[in-house]
Formats: sequence, structure tokens, C-alpha cells
Amino acid sequence: MPQPSYAIIAVTFKCNAKCIMCDIWKRESGQEMEPSFYQRVPSSLREINITGGEPFLREDLPEVIEVIHNRCDSPRIVISSNGLLSERIEDSMNRIVKVDPKIAVRISIDAVGKKHDELRGIS
Repeated sequence: MPQPSYAIIAVTFKCNAKCIMCDIWKRESGQEMEPSFYQRVPSSLREINITGGEPFLREDLPEVIEVIHNRCDSPRIVISSNGLLSERIEDSMNRIVKVDPKIAVRISIDAVGKKHDELRGIS
């Protein structure tokens, strides 16, 4: 049986936006898994999308990324973010790039100006 090579991993259900196209912010955020939990992901993964909620709300996101990176033998990792936490993103990424200098951050932009804020529920 072939092993998976791609995964979307939601590391949190917490979110700092109230997007009209997503109801995740209405859910109970629940308890997040410890970074060591991610040692269970299949080691065959080569492409991983880290998502949530808003992944950068996790203060231990760099540790989560490190566990996944080491477990999967240097996969291509992309963190999907709403981009609203610029300082936290910068702080986390300064730590994360030491583990995985090729990591990418994907920022969702649905419109410009007030329309973007309206769609994201942050106006």
C-alpha cells in the first residue's frame, strides 16, 4: 500500500479572525496537541501544509515545525496564515528558519482595503 506524501495538518482551532467563509472561530478551540504528538505523522510525507485556525497563535509553533521537519526528513512545509500577527509571525519565523530555511508562509488575501477586513471579520 502506498504511503502518503502530502498532508494538511491543522495545528490549532484558535483563530484571531472571523472570516465569513470559515466558521472555525465559532468552534471550541479545545486542547492543542503537544509538539511531541507530531512524531506520529507518517515519515513518508514530502509536502505539508500547516494550517488551523491561525497557526501563529501557537507559541510553540517552532517546536511543532521542528518535530515534523525531523520526522519527515526535510519535507516542503508551508504555513498558511491570515497574516494578521506580523510581529508574532516574524518572531516565530526567525526561529523556524534555523530548522528549515526553505519553509514558506502563505498569506490569504481575499480583497484589498476595507473589503478584505470585512471578509475577514476584522473591521
